[in-house]
This record gives sequence, C-alpha cells and structure tokens, in this order.
Amino acid sequence: MAVSDNLNRSLIGLATRRVIEEMAVASLSVWLQQRFRELLFGVRDFVFPPICWLCGQVMETEPDFCRSCQERFRESYRRACWRCGRSVGPFADTSGGCDRCAGEHYPFRSVRRLGRYEGVLREAILKIKHLNGEGLAVALGRLLGQMLAQTDCPCDAVVPVPLHWLRYWQRGYNQAQAIAEGIAQVLGKPVLPRLLRRQRYTPSQPNQPVTRREENLRGAFALGRGASHLPSAILLVDDVMTTGSTLREAARVLRSAGVRQIHVAVLARAEH
Repeated sequence: MAVSDNLNRSLIGLATRRVIEEMAVASLSVWLQQRFRELLFGVRDFVFPPICWLCGQVMETEPDFCRSCQERFRESYRRACWRCGRSVGPFADTSGGCDRCAGEHYPFRSVRRLGRYEGVLREAILKIKHLNGEGLAVALGRLLGQMLAQTDCPCDAVVPVPLHWLRYWQRGYNQAQAIAEGIAQVLGKPVLPRLLRRQRYTPSQPNQPVTRREENLRGAFALGRGASHLPSAILLVDDVMTTGSTLREAARVLRSAGVRQIHVAVLARAEH
C-alpha cells in the first residue's frame, strides 16, 4: 500500500513538473516572439522611418500625422460652426449656428469637419479618390475620430455615404467607407456600410446650383436591402461637404426610416 502511494505521488509530481515546464516553455516562447516582433519593427522603423502622411516629416512616436499637422487640424476643427461645418472667427457666437446657417433647416443635427477644402487637405482628398489612397483615407478617419471623441455628437453606429456600383467599380473602393472605418476604430462603434444604398447613378455636379443638385439627388438613396433594427443615432460620413445636397438626401432617407438623431462627419467643408 505504501509503495502504491509513493508511486502515485511520484507520478503526480512528475506530471506537475511536466506541466510547469510546458508553461515555462510556452511563456518563454511568447516572450521571445514579442521581443522578435519589437526588434523587427525597430529595424523597419530604422530603415523606413514613419513619416507624416501629409507633410512627409519623419516622426519618432506620433502615429499617422506629425504634431504640427495634428495641431493645425485641431485648431481648424475648433473654428467651425457646429451646425453647418463652415469656418467661423475665434470670437463668433455659434450657440444657435453661424450667421450663414441660422435660418436653414437640416435633417441632421450637426456637421463636424477636419478643415476647409483647400491646400494640403484638398490634395489628400484627391489622393484618396484612388484605390492606392485607402490607407490615407483610414488614417484621416482616425484623426477625425480623435476629435469627434472629444465632441458632443453621440452615435450608435457609423454609416458611410454609399457609392453607386458603377462608380465603386471604377474607383475600386468607397473612400467614405474607409474614412468611416478609421473613425470607428477610435470611437469603438460599428460601421454599417450596407445600411444605405445608392440606387440611382448621379453624375458629378460641380457647377450646378443647390436647387438643381437637390432635384438630381432626389430618390438617389434608399435603405439597404434587408436593413432592419435601425440605430437610434447615426454618424453619417463622407469625404467632402460642398453644398450639402448629398448629405441632406442621405440623411432624409434615414430620418424617414426612423433614425432619430444624425450627425455628419466629413474631412473637408468647401466654402465659397
């Protein structure tokens, strides 16, 4: 009996040591993998140092954009009317909107943007309209998301303005969806790219008056097939807001379907 007990204890002790040894080996393996990954990334950053997407400045720790570019956009973000996204002076009273939108009616509650559609931001937006600009679009979305996170525009989901299938086929991706994904990474909200669909092709309308634009866009959007249980609050995302006709029509469809609160986020606001 004593021999049997000693044998059982020996077997248990051996099994325990084996488990401990396996755990130690596994921990060491994880530690080595982490150190190797850090070394690999360190070599990569030494050979190919991260640079700012916009100005090309070499960065040490900042992700995506240098501090100078980030601060420039934060200042521009702060100096914008919360209701229409247009630029305002540093001492303007925008509690009820700015003097250009106070009398207008929108189907959305607010408009947030990185800056005006000009200079380096305009160049960046022209780049993201091509497939090789997708990474830049996501990075700009993250930058906008950081500012939205400090702003009172609550949402349950992020919804990009959809492209018509023909334009999607020509471009290769939807830049509004890439921007929305960058925003969602920061806000921790789901992206719903199929909540809206563009059921009618509308050509570019750069020189059309607002009333003509709105007429051409009427009926261009519809709820996605099978869309149900709509979020109560939505962040509607696009790259540029010019007259606002596209965003008005998209927001109108969402409001008609029962969405209670809509906020708009764009990279740039065109101002005339």
